[in-house]
Amino acid sequence: MSRNRIVIIGGTACGPKTAARARRCDPQAHITLVEQGAHLSTATCGLPYYISGVINKEQDLLRVRQDFFENVMKVEIMTNTKALAIDRVAGEISVQATESDRVSTIKYDKLVLATGSSPLVPRLEGVNLGGIHTLANIDDANSIRISV
Repeated sequence: MSRNRIVIIGGTACGPKTAARARRCDPQAHITLVEQGAHLSTATCGLPYYISGVINKEQDLLRVRQDFFENVMKVEIMTNTKALAIDRVAGEISVQATESDRVSTIKYDKLVLATGSSPLVPRLEGVNLGGIHTLANIDDANSIRISV
């Protein structure tokens, strides 16, 4: 009997929760989580507290460490990897490692899109001036902390 191949795109909050649930439902599945950023399972609701200094360390925003998912949950984690395309007919996605630009494919039986959202920037005069930021992830928060 072949193992179920589950691929999850997105590693902020919903993706890791989906991976944990998939592991509980299918202990034999091969689960791969693809995240374009460097961080996994971040507490994005804590970003304003991190910017203000109430939370001092970036590490305190990481709820579950990557090694836990890899070693305990047996989930293959691909951070710094961008999903480029989905081929539903072939049942595979194309991904690109951001550090090496290497493109590869991952086969799946089940695919979960847990990419979250992108900040909406209104079309207002002056929105491109310095000192105006969006806040969606730890990198954005670090950029704001540096500029304050």
